[in-house]
Amino acid sequence: MAISSQCINALPVPELCRCSFLLPPGIKSVKRDSSTLHTDSCKLPQDQGPCFGYETRFFYNATLMTCQEFSYGGCLGNENNFVTEKECLQSCRTEAVCRLPIQSGSCTTSTELWAFDSTSGKCVPFKYSSCQGNGNRFYTQKECEEYCGTLRDGRDSFKLSPQCILVLVVLNLLKKRETGEKIPECTWM
Repeated sequence: MAISSQCINALPVPELCRCSFLLPPGIKSVKRDSSTLHTDSCKLPQDQGPCFGYETRFFYNATLMTCQEFSYGGCLGNENNFVTEKECLQSCRTEAVCRLPIQSGSCTTSTELWAFDSTSGKCVPFKYSSCQGNGNRFYTQKECEEYCGTLRDGRDSFKLSPQCILVLVVLNLLKKRETGEKIPECTWM
């Protein structure tokens, strides 16, 4: 996962903590554990492989931040190849999807999924048409809240996802090591 060198202002985070998402000079990205989260293989292009079988698979399109269907030949190819869309999304999407608009897609069928509404800071149910859309869709409310975090009702505090907490801790340690500067302490509830 790469974190941009700009502050993320989409969510109501206390001013002192908002820029904790900045990387220190010389550090280009922070990567999460590849066994459960985003890996470099998700940045690989779609590759059907040299064989002539026909298997419906999904690859992660990093530009569109979503998973797309493709025809896999059945051999070789690359690691950006998933049996289900759910497996693809859970393996490859980044926290940036939490800031994407909610898109229902353009097909006529629909299923109820969850998406993060960055305006309200909450995960909300929505009807997904089962095609197109973007990566801001989750199969359960719990999955959405664990990934994107939630605002508590009637409070000014913000609950970060475990991934964001880990990133904040790592970034603060890197900043202290690189610059020796004192970082404001934030209490997240």
